[in-house]
Amino acid sequence: MSGSEIKGNPVREQYIHRLLNMLNYYSDTFARLPLTDVEEVYATILAQLSSILRYRVCMLLLKDHNGSFILRVNEGSKVDLPASGHAGHGMLEYLWHRVDMALVIARSTLEADLLQAGQQVEMDIGESLIAVPLKAIVNYRETQIGLVIAAQPYGNHEPDIDKQIMEVITSLAMGAIASCTELAERKRVEAELTRYRDHLKELVDERTQELSQALEELRTTQHQLVESAKMASLGELVAGVAHEINTPVGVAVTATSSLHTRAQKLEELYKSGAMKRSHLEEHLKALGEGCQIVLNNLQRASNLVRSFKEVAVDQSSEQKRTFALKGYLEEILTSMQPKFKRTKYHISISCDENIILLSYPGAIAQVVTNLLMNSLIHGFENREEGRISIEAKTDLNSLTLHYHDDGNGVSSDILPKIFNPFFTSKRGSGSSGLGLHIVYNLVTQKLKGTIRCESTAGHGVLFIISMPLERVEE
Repeated sequence: MSGSEIKGNPVREQYIHRLLNMLNYYSDTFARLPLTDVEEVYATILAQLSSILRYRVCMLLLKDHNGSFILRVNEGSKVDLPASGHAGHGMLEYLWHRVDMALVIARSTLEADLLQAGQQVEMDIGESLIAVPLKAIVNYRETQIGLVIAAQPYGNHEPDIDKQIMEVITSLAMGAIASCTELAERKRVEAELTRYRDHLKELVDERTQELSQALEELRTTQHQLVESAKMASLGELVAGVAHEINTPVGVAVTATSSLHTRAQKLEELYKSGAMKRSHLEEHLKALGEGCQIVLNNLQRASNLVRSFKEVAVDQSSEQKRTFALKGYLEEILTSMQPKFKRTKYHISISCDENIILLSYPGAIAQVVTNLLMNSLIHGFENREEGRISIEAKTDLNSLTLHYHDDGNGVSSDILPKIFNPFFTSKRGSGSSGLGLHIVYNLVTQKLKGTIRCESTAGHGVLFIISMPLERVEE
Protein backbone atom coordinates (compact mmCIF):
# COMPACT_ATOMS: atom_id res chain seq x y z
CA MET A 1 0.00 0.00 0.00
CA SER A 2 1.53 3.33 -1.04
CA GLY A 3 1.84 6.35 1.22
CA SER A 4 -0.46 8.36 -1.07
CA GLU A 5 -3.23 5.76 -0.68
CA ILE A 6 -3.04 5.99 3.10
CA LYS A 7 -2.96 9.78 3.23
CA GLY A 8 -5.88 10.00 0.82
CA ASN A 9 -8.13 8.03 3.16
CA PRO A 10 -8.39 9.65 6.63
CA VAL A 11 -10.31 6.69 8.10
CA ARG A 12 -7.72 4.20 6.93
CA GLU A 13 -4.92 6.53 8.01
CA GLN A 14 -6.39 6.75 11.52
CA TYR A 15 -6.90 2.97 11.65
CA ILE A 16 -3.35 2.23 10.55
CA HIS A 17 -1.94 4.79 12.98
CA ARG A 18 -3.78 3.09 15.84
CA LEU A 19 -2.60 -0.37 14.81
CA LEU A 20 1.01 0.73 14.54
CA ASN A 21 0.94 2.29 18.01
CA MET A 22 -0.51 -0.85 19.54
CA LEU A 23 1.86 -3.12 17.60
CA ASN A 24 4.84 -1.10 18.82
CA TYR A 25 3.56 -1.48 22.36
CA TYR A 26 3.31 -5.28 22.04
CA SER A 27 6.37 -5.81 19.84
CA ASP A 28 8.64 -6.85 22.73
CA THR A 29 6.02 -8.90 24.60
CA PHE A 30 7.41 -12.20 23.39
CA ALA A 31 10.94 -11.10 24.27
CA ARG A 32 9.83 -10.51 27.88
CA LEU A 33 8.09 -13.88 28.21
CA PRO A 34 9.63 -16.54 30.49
CA LEU A 35 10.03 -18.92 27.55
CA THR A 36 9.62 -22.19 29.39
CA ASP A 37 6.15 -23.21 28.27
CA VAL A 38 4.65 -23.03 24.79
CA GLU A 39 1.21 -22.57 26.36
CA GLU A 40 2.34 -19.08 27.46
CA VAL A 41 3.13 -18.28 23.84
CA TYR A 42 -0.31 -19.42 22.67
CA ALA A 43 -2.03 -17.31 25.32
CA THR A 44 0.05 -14.28 24.33
CA ILE A 45 -0.91 -14.66 20.66
CA LEU A 46 -4.60 -14.55 21.52
CA ALA A 47 -4.15 -11.67 23.94
CA GLN A 48 -2.32 -9.54 21.38
CA LEU A 49 -4.83 -10.28 18.61
CA SER A 50 -7.72 -9.36 20.89
CA SER A 51 -6.04 -6.10 21.93
CA ILE A 52 -4.86 -4.92 18.51
CA LEU A 53 -7.49 -6.10 16.01
CA ARG A 54 -11.20 -5.18 15.69
CA TYR A 55 -12.54 -8.73 15.67
CA ARG A 56 -14.96 -10.32 18.10
CA VAL A 57 -13.44 -13.79 17.73
CA CYS A 58 -9.71 -14.57 17.71
CA MET A 59 -8.91 -18.26 17.62
CA LEU A 60 -5.89 -20.52 17.71
CA LEU A 61 -6.46 -23.91 16.03
CA LEU A 62 -4.10 -26.75 17.04
CA LYS A 63 -4.01 -30.54 16.87
CA ASP A 64 -3.10 -32.92 19.65
CA HIS A 65 -0.90 -36.02 19.29
CA ASN A 66 -3.99 -38.07 18.37
CA GLY A 67 -4.90 -35.76 15.48
CA SER A 68 -7.95 -34.23 17.22
CA PHE A 69 -8.54 -30.50 16.95
CA ILE A 70 -7.93 -28.21 19.92
CA LEU A 71 -9.50 -24.75 19.59
CA ARG A 72 -8.47 -21.87 21.84
CA VAL A 73 -10.45 -18.63 21.69
CA ASN A 74 -9.66 -15.13 22.89
CA GLU A 75 -11.50 -15.60 26.19
CA GLY A 76 -8.91 -18.25 27.02
CA SER A 77 -11.34 -21.18 26.99
CA LYS A 78 -10.34 -24.51 25.45
CA VAL A 79 -12.54 -26.59 23.15
CA ASP A 80 -11.57 -30.14 22.23
CA LEU A 81 -13.10 -31.23 18.94
CA PRO A 82 -13.54 -34.97 18.23
CA ALA A 83 -12.37 -36.53 14.99
CA SER A 84 -15.82 -36.16 13.42
CA GLY A 85 -19.42 -35.15 14.03
CA HIS A 86 -18.72 -31.89 15.89
CA ALA A 87 -20.26 -28.62 14.78
CA GLY A 88 -17.70 -26.61 12.87
CA HIS A 89 -15.47 -29.63 12.30
CA GLY A 90 -15.87 -29.48 8.53
CA MET A 91 -14.90 -25.82 8.41
CA LEU A 92 -11.88 -26.31 10.65
CA GLU A 93 -10.70 -29.31 8.64
CA TYR A 94 -11.12 -27.26 5.48
CA LEU A 95 -9.11 -24.34 6.88
CA TRP A 96 -6.36 -26.62 8.22
CA HIS A 97 -5.69 -28.14 4.79
CA ARG A 98 -6.55 -25.02 2.77
CA VAL A 99 -4.42 -22.42 4.46
CA ASP A 100 -0.70 -22.75 3.81
CA MET A 101 -0.12 -18.98 3.69
CA ALA A 102 -1.89 -15.92 5.14
CA LEU A 103 -5.33 -15.55 3.53
CA VAL A 104 -8.43 -13.37 3.71
CA ILE A 105 -11.32 -15.72 2.96
CA ALA A 106 -14.73 -14.31 2.06
CA ARG A 107 -17.76 -16.00 3.57
CA SER A 108 -19.20 -16.65 0.10
CA THR A 109 -16.02 -18.48 -0.97
CA LEU A 110 -15.97 -20.50 2.23
CA GLU A 111 -19.63 -21.48 1.90
CA ALA A 112 -19.20 -22.53 -1.74
CA ASP A 113 -16.17 -24.72 -1.00
CA LEU A 114 -17.79 -26.36 2.03
CA LEU A 115 -21.04 -26.94 0.18
CA GLN A 116 -19.15 -28.75 -2.56
CA ALA A 117 -17.58 -30.97 0.14
CA GLY A 118 -20.97 -31.66 1.74
CA GLN A 119 -20.26 -29.38 4.73
CA GLN A 120 -21.55 -26.03 5.86
CA VAL A 121 -20.34 -22.97 7.80
CA GLU A 122 -21.36 -23.73 11.38
CA MET A 123 -19.84 -20.62 12.94
CA ASP A 124 -20.64 -16.95 12.51
CA ILE A 125 -17.61 -15.48 10.77
CA GLY A 126 -19.12 -12.28 9.45
CA GLU A 127 -18.39 -11.26 5.89
CA SER A 128 -14.88 -12.76 5.94
CA LEU A 129 -12.20 -14.26 8.12
CA ILE A 130 -8.41 -14.09 8.19
CA ALA A 131 -6.33 -17.25 8.62
CA VAL A 132 -2.56 -17.26 9.10
CA PRO A 133 -0.55 -20.50 9.48
CA LEU A 134 1.52 -20.88 12.64
CA LYS A 135 4.71 -22.76 11.88
CA ALA A 136 7.65 -24.15 13.82
CA ILE A 137 10.84 -26.12 13.15
CA VAL A 138 10.15 -29.84 13.75
CA ASN A 139 12.95 -32.33 13.00
CA TYR A 140 14.84 -29.57 11.17
CA ARG A 141 11.90 -28.88 8.86
CA GLU A 142 9.43 -26.01 8.91
CA THR A 143 6.08 -27.58 9.78
CA GLN A 144 2.60 -26.13 10.27
CA ILE A 145 1.58 -26.64 13.89
CA GLY A 146 -1.55 -24.49 13.95
CA LEU A 147 -3.70 -21.72 12.48
CA VAL A 148 -4.33 -18.21 13.81
CA ILE A 149 -7.86 -17.13 12.85
CA ALA A 150 -9.69 -13.80 13.22
CA ALA A 151 -13.46 -13.66 12.52
CA GLN A 152 -16.57 -11.51 13.08
CA PRO A 153 -15.06 -8.06 12.38
CA TYR A 154 -16.80 -5.01 13.80
CA GLY A 155 -16.41 -1.31 13.17
CA ASN A 156 -13.86 -0.04 10.69
CA HIS A 157 -11.34 -2.66 9.67
CA GLU A 158 -8.96 -3.31 6.83
CA PRO A 159 -8.60 -7.06 6.11
CA ASP A 160 -5.36 -6.71 4.16
CA ILE A 161 -3.74 -4.63 6.91
CA ASP A 162 -5.14 -6.94 9.61
CA LYS A 163 -3.64 -9.89 7.78
CA GLN A 164 -0.23 -8.23 7.80
CA ILE A 165 -0.56 -7.47 11.52
CA MET A 166 -1.42 -11.13 12.19
CA GLU A 167 1.57 -12.24 10.12
CA VAL A 168 3.86 -10.06 12.23
CA ILE A 169 2.45 -11.47 15.47
CA THR A 170 2.73 -15.08 14.29
CA SER A 171 6.30 -14.42 13.11
CA LEU A 172 7.21 -13.17 16.57
CA ALA A 173 5.46 -16.18 18.06
CA MET A 174 7.44 -18.57 15.85
CA GLY A 175 10.67 -17.32 17.41
CA ALA A 176 9.25 -17.80 20.90
CA ILE A 177 7.98 -21.28 20.05
CA ALA A 178 11.42 -22.16 18.66
CA SER A 179 13.00 -21.09 21.96
CA CYS A 180 10.51 -23.22 23.93
CA THR A 181 11.15 -26.16 21.60
CA GLU A 182 14.91 -25.78 21.99
CA LEU A 183 14.56 -25.73 25.77
CA ALA A 184 12.35 -28.82 25.68
CA GLU A 185 14.87 -30.56 23.41
CA ARG A 186 17.72 -29.70 25.75
CA LYS A 187 15.75 -31.16 28.66
CA ARG A 188 15.04 -34.27 26.59
CA VAL A 189 18.72 -34.64 25.70
CA GLU A 190 19.69 -34.17 29.34
CA ALA A 191 17.21 -36.83 30.41
CA GLU A 192 18.44 -39.15 27.66
CA LEU A 193 22.07 -38.65 28.69
CA THR A 194 21.19 -39.34 32.31
CA ARG A 195 19.30 -42.46 31.33
CA TYR A 196 22.17 -43.59 29.10
CA ARG A 197 24.77 -43.06 31.84
CA ASP A 198 22.62 -44.89 34.38
CA HIS A 199 22.08 -47.75 31.95
CA LEU A 200 25.78 -47.94 31.15
CA LYS A 201 26.73 -47.94 34.82
CA GLU A 202 24.15 -50.61 35.55
CA LEU A 203 25.42 -52.70 32.65
CA VAL A 204 29.07 -52.40 33.68
CA ASP A 205 28.24 -53.14 37.32
CA GLU A 206 26.23 -56.19 36.29
CA ARG A 207 28.97 -57.55 34.04
CA THR A 208 31.64 -56.81 36.64
CA GLN A 209 29.64 -58.66 39.27
CA GLU A 210 29.19 -61.63 36.95
CA LEU A 211 32.91 -61.67 36.20
CA SER A 212 33.82 -61.40 39.88
CA GLN A 213 31.50 -64.28 40.65
CA ALA A 214 32.97 -66.32 37.80
CA LEU A 215 36.51 -65.63 39.01
CA GLU A 216 35.53 -66.66 42.53
CA GLU A 217 34.07 -69.89 41.19
CA LEU A 218 37.28 -70.44 39.23
CA ARG A 219 39.38 -70.03 42.38
CA THR A 220 37.15 -72.48 44.26
CA THR A 221 37.42 -75.00 41.43
CA GLN A 222 41.17 -74.55 41.30
CA HIS A 223 41.47 -75.32 45.03
CA GLN A 224 39.41 -78.48 44.63
CA LEU A 225 41.57 -79.69 41.72
CA VAL A 226 44.86 -79.14 43.51
CA GLU A 227 43.63 -81.32 46.38
CA SER A 228 43.54 -84.35 44.11
CA ALA A 229 46.84 -85.85 43.02
CA LYS A 230 45.24 -87.20 39.84
CA MET A 231 44.22 -83.65 38.93
CA ALA A 232 47.63 -82.11 39.57
CA SER A 233 48.24 -81.75 35.82
CA LEU A 234 45.48 -79.12 35.70
CA GLY A 235 47.51 -76.67 37.77
CA GLU A 236 49.16 -75.16 34.70
CA LEU A 237 45.81 -75.09 32.90
CA VAL A 238 44.25 -73.03 35.72
CA ALA A 239 47.11 -70.54 35.56
CA GLY A 240 46.76 -70.31 31.79
CA VAL A 241 43.03 -69.65 32.02
CA ALA A 242 43.52 -67.00 34.70
CA HIS A 243 46.18 -65.32 32.57
CA GLU A 244 43.95 -65.49 29.51
CA ILE A 245 41.11 -63.79 31.39
CA ASN A 246 43.36 -60.83 32.22
CA THR A 247 43.39 -59.66 28.60
CA PRO A 248 39.61 -59.18 28.05
CA VAL A 249 39.18 -57.88 31.59
CA GLY A 250 41.95 -55.33 31.02
CA VAL A 251 40.39 -54.23 27.73
CA ALA A 252 36.98 -53.92 29.42
CA VAL A 253 38.43 -51.79 32.24
CA THR A 254 40.22 -49.52 29.75
CA ALA A 255 37.08 -49.15 27.63
CA THR A 256 34.99 -48.37 30.73
CA SER A 257 37.45 -45.64 31.74
CA SER A 258 37.23 -44.16 28.24
CA LEU A 259 33.43 -44.25 28.40
CA HIS A 260 33.51 -42.40 31.72
CA THR A 261 35.76 -39.69 30.23
CA ARG A 262 33.47 -39.37 27.21
CA ALA A 263 30.42 -38.97 29.41
CA GLN A 264 32.15 -36.25 31.46
CA LYS A 265 33.13 -34.31 28.31
CA LEU A 266 29.59 -34.52 27.00
CA GLU A 267 28.24 -33.29 30.32
CA GLU A 268 30.68 -30.35 30.24
CA LEU A 269 29.58 -29.42 26.71
CA TYR A 270 25.95 -29.52 27.78
CA LYS A 271 26.44 -27.44 30.91
CA SER A 272 28.48 -24.84 29.01
CA GLY A 273 25.74 -24.52 26.39
CA ALA A 274 28.26 -25.26 23.61
CA MET A 275 26.85 -28.66 22.71
CA LYS A 276 25.89 -29.11 19.09
CA ARG A 277 24.08 -31.94 17.41
CA SER A 278 27.40 -33.08 15.92
CA HIS A 279 28.86 -33.28 19.43
CA LEU A 280 25.94 -35.37 20.62
CA GLU A 281 26.12 -37.73 17.64
CA GLU A 282 29.90 -38.09 17.98
CA HIS A 283 29.75 -38.90 21.69
CA LEU A 284 26.76 -41.21 21.41
CA LYS A 285 28.58 -43.12 18.66
CA ALA A 286 31.71 -43.38 20.80
CA LEU A 287 29.66 -44.46 23.84
CA GLY A 288 27.92 -47.14 21.78
CA GLU A 289 31.22 -48.46 20.39
CA GLY A 290 32.82 -48.45 23.84
CA CYS A 291 29.86 -50.28 25.34
CA GLN A 292 30.12 -52.93 22.62
CA ILE A 293 33.85 -53.38 23.37
CA VAL A 294 33.07 -53.89 27.07
CA LEU A 295 30.33 -56.40 26.30
CA ASN A 296 32.44 -58.36 23.79
CA ASN A 297 35.43 -58.70 26.12
CA LEU A 298 33.38 -59.58 29.19
CA GLN A 299 31.52 -62.16 27.12
CA ARG A 300 34.85 -63.57 25.94
CA ALA A 301 36.07 -63.90 29.53
CA SER A 302 32.73 -65.36 30.63
CA ASN A 303 32.85 -68.02 27.88
CA LEU A 304 36.38 -69.05 28.87
CA VAL A 305 35.44 -69.35 32.54
CA ARG A 306 32.29 -71.29 31.69
CA SER A 307 34.17 -73.80 29.49
CA PHE A 308 36.90 -74.28 32.06
CA LYS A 309 34.39 -74.58 34.88
CA GLU A 310 32.37 -77.29 33.12
CA VAL A 311 35.43 -79.39 32.31
CA ALA A 312 37.07 -78.91 35.70
CA VAL A 313 33.95 -79.64 37.73
CA ASP A 314 33.39 -82.84 35.76
CA GLN A 315 36.93 -84.00 36.50
CA SER A 316 36.63 -83.27 40.20
CA SER A 317 33.18 -84.73 40.71
CA GLU A 318 33.59 -87.93 38.63
CA GLN A 319 29.83 -88.19 38.25
CA LYS A 320 28.09 -90.00 35.39
CA ARG A 321 25.71 -87.83 33.41
CA THR A 322 24.20 -87.33 29.96
CA PHE A 323 26.02 -84.99 27.56
CA ALA A 324 26.55 -84.26 23.86
CA LEU A 325 29.99 -85.55 22.93
CA LYS A 326 30.89 -83.03 20.20
CA GLY A 327 29.92 -79.99 22.26
CA TYR A 328 31.83 -81.33 25.23
CA LEU A 329 34.97 -81.91 23.15
CA GLU A 330 34.71 -78.31 21.97
CA GLU A 331 34.45 -77.13 25.59
CA ILE A 332 37.64 -79.03 26.36
CA LEU A 333 39.46 -77.31 23.50
CA THR A 334 38.21 -73.92 24.71
CA SER A 335 39.60 -74.58 28.19
CA MET A 336 42.93 -75.56 26.59
CA GLN A 337 43.05 -72.44 24.44
CA PRO A 338 45.68 -70.63 26.57
CA LYS A 339 48.15 -73.47 25.94
CA PHE A 340 47.73 -73.36 22.17
CA LYS A 341 46.91 -69.69 21.63
CA ARG A 342 50.33 -68.50 20.50
CA THR A 343 51.18 -71.58 18.46
CA LYS A 344 50.47 -72.56 14.87
CA TYR A 345 49.10 -75.93 15.90
CA HIS A 346 45.71 -76.70 14.38
CA ILE A 347 43.16 -78.89 16.18
CA SER A 348 40.10 -80.34 14.45
CA ILE A 349 37.16 -82.40 15.70
CA SER A 350 35.16 -84.85 13.63
CA CYS A 351 32.12 -86.00 15.53
CA ASP A 352 28.43 -86.45 14.83
CA GLU A 353 26.43 -83.84 16.73
CA ASN A 354 23.76 -86.44 17.49
CA ILE A 355 26.03 -88.58 19.68
CA ILE A 356 24.55 -88.25 23.19
CA LEU A 357 26.36 -90.26 25.87
CA LEU A 358 25.54 -91.46 29.37
CA SER A 359 29.08 -91.63 30.72
CA TYR A 360 31.75 -89.91 32.80
CA PRO A 361 32.55 -86.57 31.12
CA GLY A 362 35.27 -85.79 33.67
CA ALA A 363 37.19 -88.93 32.71
CA ILE A 364 36.88 -88.15 28.99
CA ALA A 365 38.02 -84.57 29.63
CA GLN A 366 41.08 -85.80 31.55
CA VAL A 367 41.96 -88.25 28.78
CA VAL A 368 41.70 -85.66 26.00
CA THR A 369 43.51 -82.99 28.05
CA ASN A 370 46.46 -85.27 28.83
CA LEU A 371 46.73 -86.37 25.19
CA LEU A 372 46.77 -82.72 24.08
CA MET A 373 49.48 -81.88 26.61
CA ASN A 374 51.45 -84.93 25.48
CA SER A 375 51.37 -83.66 21.88
CA LEU A 376 52.33 -80.16 22.99
CA ILE A 377 55.26 -81.24 25.16
CA HIS A 378 56.57 -84.26 23.26
CA GLY A 379 54.98 -84.53 19.83
CA PHE A 380 55.61 -80.95 18.72
CA GLU A 381 58.94 -80.37 20.44
CA ASN A 382 61.16 -78.22 18.20
CA ARG A 383 58.29 -77.90 15.70
CA GLU A 384 56.56 -74.59 14.93
CA GLU A 385 53.57 -76.15 13.19
CA GLY A 386 51.49 -79.23 13.72
CA ARG A 387 48.03 -80.74 13.29
CA ILE A 388 45.88 -82.66 15.74
CA SER A 389 42.66 -84.43 14.82
CA ILE A 390 40.08 -86.01 17.14
CA GLU A 391 37.58 -88.33 15.48
CA ALA A 392 34.64 -90.05 17.19
CA LYS A 393 32.65 -92.93 15.74
CA THR A 394 29.96 -95.17 17.16
CA ASP A 395 28.41 -98.50 16.33
CA LEU A 396 25.64 -100.34 18.15
CA ASN A 397 27.75 -101.28 21.17
CA SER A 398 30.83 -99.08 21.39
CA LEU A 399 32.34 -95.65 20.97
CA THR A 400 35.75 -95.30 19.30
CA LEU A 401 37.95 -92.22 19.60
CA HIS A 402 40.91 -91.69 17.26
CA TYR A 403 43.42 -89.13 18.49
CA HIS A 404 46.13 -88.32 15.93
CA ASP A 405 48.95 -85.79 15.71
CA ASP A 406 51.56 -85.40 12.96
CA GLY A 407 54.38 -84.65 15.37
CA ASN A 408 57.68 -86.35 16.17
CA GLY A 409 56.15 -89.74 16.85
CA VAL A 410 57.48 -92.43 19.18
CA SER A 411 60.37 -94.75 18.47
CA SER A 412 59.78 -98.49 18.52
CA ASP A 413 61.88 -99.05 21.66
CA ILE A 414 59.86 -96.50 23.68
CA LEU A 415 56.38 -97.34 22.35
CA PRO A 416 55.74 -100.37 24.65
CA LYS A 417 56.56 -98.28 27.75
CA ILE A 418 54.52 -95.11 27.20
CA PHE A 419 51.66 -96.19 29.50
CA ASN A 420 53.95 -97.23 32.35
CA PRO A 421 53.77 -95.04 35.47
CA PHE A 422 56.54 -92.47 35.86
CA PHE A 423 57.96 -93.26 32.43
CA THR A 424 59.04 -90.07 30.61
CA SER A 425 61.65 -88.97 28.11
CA LYS A 426 61.69 -85.51 29.79
CA ARG A 427 62.78 -86.47 33.28
CA GLY A 428 65.16 -83.51 33.60
CA SER A 429 62.53 -81.03 32.34
CA GLY A 430 60.02 -81.44 35.14
CA SER A 431 57.77 -84.08 33.53
CA SER A 432 56.30 -86.54 36.06
CA GLY A 433 55.66 -89.39 33.62
CA LEU A 434 52.10 -89.80 34.94
CA GLY A 435 50.19 -88.22 32.03
CA LEU A 436 49.65 -91.25 29.79
CA HIS A 437 49.51 -93.59 32.80
CA ILE A 438 46.50 -91.58 34.09
CA VAL A 439 44.97 -91.81 30.59
CA TYR A 440 45.42 -95.60 30.60
CA ASN A 441 43.85 -95.99 34.07
CA LEU A 442 40.87 -93.78 33.22
CA VAL A 443 40.13 -95.64 29.99
CA THR A 444 40.55 -99.14 31.35
CA GLN A 445 39.07 -98.68 34.84
CA LYS A 446 36.65 -95.75 34.78
CA LEU A 447 35.40 -96.07 31.21
CA LYS A 448 35.79 -99.90 31.03
CA GLY A 449 37.48 -99.64 27.64
CA THR A 450 40.80 -100.20 25.87
CA ILE A 451 43.53 -97.94 24.53
CA ARG A 452 46.44 -98.60 22.23
CA CYS A 453 49.05 -96.46 20.51
CA GLU A 454 50.40 -96.70 16.97
CA SER A 455 53.42 -94.64 16.02
CA THR A 456 56.62 -94.44 14.02
CA ALA A 457 59.43 -92.03 14.83
CA GLY A 458 59.03 -88.84 12.74
CA HIS A 459 55.48 -89.68 11.55
CA GLY A 460 53.21 -88.67 14.41
CA VAL A 461 51.18 -90.76 16.80
CA LEU A 462 47.71 -92.37 16.82
CA PHE A 463 45.83 -93.30 19.99
CA ILE A 464 42.81 -95.57 19.50
CA ILE A 465 40.36 -95.61 22.40
CA SER A 466 37.39 -97.97 22.47
CA MET A 467 34.77 -98.13 25.23
CA PRO A 468 31.34 -99.68 25.78
CA LEU A 469 28.59 -97.34 24.64
CA GLU A 470 25.78 -96.26 26.91
CA ARG A 471 24.06 -93.94 24.47
CA VAL A 472 20.95 -91.86 25.02
CA GLU A 473 19.03 -91.44 21.77
CA GLU A 474 17.59 -87.99 21.07
